[in-house]
Amino acid sequence: MEIMALAFAGGCMFLGSFFFYFRALFRFADAALIHVLWNVAVLVVPLLAWGWLGERLQPLHYFGIALAFCGSALFSSRGGLLRQGFLRVAGTMVWAVLLLSASMVLQKDAYRLASGQFIDVFLVFSLGVATAAAVLAVLNPRATASRIRRFIGFKGKYIALFVFAESVSFAGTVFSQRAIDFSPSPSFVAAVESSVPAFIMLQSLVIAFVLARMGREEASIMFRNQIFGWREKLIAISTMSIGIYCLAA
Repeated sequence: MEIMALAFAGGCMFLGSFFFYFRALFRFADAALIHVLWNVAVLVVPLLAWGWLGERLQPLHYFGIALAFCGSALFSSRGGLLRQGFLRVAGTMVWAVLLLSASMVLQKDAYRLASGQFIDVFLVFSLGVATAAAVLAVLNPRATASRIRRFIGFKGKYIALFVFAESVSFAGTVFSQRAIDFSPSPSFVAAVESSVPAFIMLQSLVIAFVLARMGREEASIMFRNQIFGWREKLIAISTMSIGIYCLAA
């Protein structure tokens, strides 16, 4: 029962973290600042893991975690952090960060206690996600009904795109949970996941190249957006790489 309770709570917290993340994103529309605050989880996870799991990492590992956070923050915050509205955004994002960090730590504890029963724990985790989503839907029935009507009104190509995007998101969640299961510490997973912006940039450059070959106008705009601030991005990626290398040492 303890394992199931941990996994279920981890799923509920995981869904709750994304609720506050998207709430901040749609209310404040400051994606760069929100992503920097989201990556504070890299620093919060080790603290929670220390308090809940009694985790003790090597000094080099903590140094790597700090480097990974700094690199990710530099990558995402080219406009600066101390801008108008910072406190309002941070007030919402603190819940997103705390819930995501707690979810990762609880899931690590559940996988550790289950010892090899990944599928069982992940299914209970998924049940927690679904339950939390259902509770949020019940709490705001009008908005839920409106979203359902809009979804039904989607054209075929948009439905296909939605299904593809959700499938990719689900696969990412599965691999992330598997990484938490395999990793000696959830702190390592949080640090590695902070490098997501670098992968987004590389994928965007590949897509821009493909669109350019197809003669699409979007290619030049996408390419300019990705190479903007390339020096800072290169420094940020190098910093994250060194941090992740320290974790692997």
